[in-house]
Amino acid sequence: MVENLQDIRASIDLIDDQLLDLICRRMELSAAVASAKSGGVTYRPGREAEVFLRLAEQAPDLPAGIARNIWRQIMTASSAQQDRSIGVAVLDSALPTASWHFGGQLSLIQCNAISACSAAMQEGAAYALVPVSEDAALAGWLMQDRDLHIIAVTPFEVMSDDGDGLPPCYVIGRTEADSVTHETTLIACGDADSAHIEACPGRPVDVLAGYAMPARIAGVIATSPKTD
Repeated sequence: MVENLQDIRASIDLIDDQLLDLICRRMELSAAVASAKSGGVTYRPGREAEVFLRLAEQAPDLPAGIARNIWRQIMTASSAQQDRSIGVAVLDSALPTASWHFGGQLSLIQCNAISACSAAMQEGAAYALVPVSEDAALAGWLMQDRDLHIIAVTPFEVMSDDGDGLPPCYVIGRTEADSVTHETTLIACGDADSAHIEACPGRPVDVLAGYAMPARIAGVIATSPKTD
């Protein structure tokens, strides 16, 4: 039994060494991607969502959250390697999700109100993280600043995954998210007293046609096939 246990541990050590070699190789390729982008956007949430879904399909017996959590940290490390100056404005109630999503790799700017997130982005923060539950305040912000977009939701739910109980948050950025297979259109609508975010599966044509109130497409984000 002792010898068998030692053999198992030796096999695990070998796998760990192989994983480390592959991660180092991936980071090298990530650096090459940064050079190929020539100053392009580093964070690609659409690309990340497609990777999460592909991995979940390849390993259906592995809890989806395990692969997502591991690759979430690898991807954030890749983004940090490409640009360590990235700053993220985070509403206080979004801090648990931000800490998980960015894994301490990027600079988090703690904000006590949506107005503080807006100010931080005006001062150079690349992104903002706002809980989905704060949709009224977020909609009001995005109705005022139409140069910003909702580019992702995090944690990204994969198949039957429930997001590990973290508060789901919207990621706000200056560049619209890449088009992907499974999408949800988010609409900011209403006035100062009734602003909110509505979700519409897919990317419908003339999605704003039925709105009598002020409205804008706040973002088109990647979603799981179960929600689009």
